[in-house]
Amino acid sequence: MGFKTFADAKRALTEGSKWSCQHHGMGQMKPRDMGVRVVEEKQSNGIGFRTERDTVSWLYYPPAKQVTIQDNGFTVMDDVNGMKLLTYTLVK
Repeated sequence: MGFKTFADAKRALTEGSKWSCQHHGMGQMKPRDMGVRVVEEKQSNGIGFRTERDTVSWLYYPPAKQVTIQDNGFTVMDDVNGMKLLTYTLVK
């Protein structure tokens, strides 16, 4: 399943689906692999991922212009400087 638009990726963000998450670093934060996260909750404005600490971390949907699409994932870009912030890839 390849994504062509952010809407395609949002449709794939179903409860129980697994996504690999990569944080690209920002300011003092260093890039890090955040592991595979499961979608715990889905709302019209965002999704909640179950974290390793058994909490829910929310990603509120950015405007589509701040998202680049890969074959099985998407990257959220900073709206000011265009740098990568987070990349999510669907785990099959």
